[in-house]
Amino acid sequence: MNAETFLEQYGDITALIKRKQRLKEKAEAQAENITSHLTPDKVQSSGSLQKMAEAVAEALDLDKEIKELFIQKNEVRKLIEGVINQISGKPGEVLYEKYLILNDEDVIATVIDRTEDTVYRLLKEGKEKVQKILDEECNGITENN
Repeated sequence: MNAETFLEQYGDITALIKRKQRLKEKAEAQAENITSHLTPDKVQSSGSLQKMAEAVAEALDLDKEIKELFIQKNEVRKLIEGVINQISGKPGEVLYEKYLILNDEDVIATVIDRTEDTVYRLLKEGKEKVQKILDEECNGITENN
């Protein structure tokens, strides 16, 4: 795995969770909307009960997926944090801000009191160090087998 893909996992999972949460909210709103204008006896005769049940089931399924994604996100965060913690100084700080805090380069520049160009240079340097760590870990695994 390359450094960029490794580091972007946390942000990718975070974005996926947000999408699933929006879908869940939409399903919940749909379930509520289906029956909001109906009386109980009209719910049965209109077929809305089935539609509502499907919307509720979808919301429950999405809730389960979201919980599983949060567990995965925490595991990925620990892995990424473990690698970033091996990188000292500003490159490690910039990687942390970019890939775990999920700040953009302009915000990172403000946080570390450097220019955006410096942030880009530090990101490149940090990713090279991450790649070296990943390569060493991969070589250690193959040598042990």
